[in-house]
Amino acid sequence: MSKNNEGNGAMFNLRQMKDAWDAANNSGRIFWRADTLQIRCVYVDGLGVEIVYNSVRDAYDRSVKAIDRPQTSDDAFSHNPLLLETEAFKLYGNPFSCMRYQCILVPHDAKTPLGLSFIGDLIAVAEAMPELRLLYNGLGAGKTVPQEFALISLHDYPGLLAKPIRNLSVRPDIGVVAAGGAYRFVLPLNPELLWTLCECGHPFDFLLHDGLVTFIPRKPVETPLEPSYRFGGLEMIGTFIVKSQEQFDTADASRLWHAAVSVCLDETERAAMESQIVKETKT
Repeated sequence: MSKNNEGNGAMFNLRQMKDAWDAANNSGRIFWRADTLQIRCVYVDGLGVEIVYNSVRDAYDRSVKAIDRPQTSDDAFSHNPLLLETEAFKLYGNPFSCMRYQCILVPHDAKTPLGLSFIGDLIAVAEAMPELRLLYNGLGAGKTVPQEFALISLHDYPGLLAKPIRNLSVRPDIGVVAAGGAYRFVLPLNPELLWTLCECGHPFDFLLHDGLVTFIPRKPVETPLEPSYRFGGLEMIGTFIVKSQEQFDTADASRLWHAAVSVCLDETERAAMESQIVKETKT
């Protein structure tokens, strides 16, 4: 375990993270193999939609599930390999990683609800390492445990390439994306602005990437198709990580993508949220 207290309390560096993850993988505390990763990408409504599977994750189905493992009251990830620790975060490895360098970023006070301080720490990491993709799933939007955390990867999700079709009225720094009908916002790495969007009253996911925020307001529906799929932020940008070879071979990318679009805000909800954002951020 390494500790980096230099500068911002959230900070670690990418080399540290990779080295710690590789060491955990080599010692068997993380299970990942490049040769078992499969990705099938098709274009639906002009957006790249991915079906992703790695059979190394089958070991998870044969293991004692995380929900059944002994856990401390303040850390749902204490069974995961601890890779790094800073003043603000614990960085855990995903024991059964679909992709290389998948990590879980957990604040030390993980039971405190999401707030401006946690968002500021996440943005500090994103600013220092724009090649990281940091995903936050909110309540009713794919969150798997009640504690606060963010998922990290280095994967280039094609759904993040979608460009805004317009900007919000009097807010040129907030772009509106509607590729294939999947409604979301793109904005700069600004903690106060992101927190304003989080407080707008809808379930939400957001990703920090490439010096930007992709913010996805949505309806409170996580399983719009069938219980085997749970929709979090990755699904809302068109990346579906499936659980079996059969699902990988048979999953209909178009059907999954249109299911994700169906849980986006409708036109009335969009207009109301945009008006609220403009009102609350107007200077």
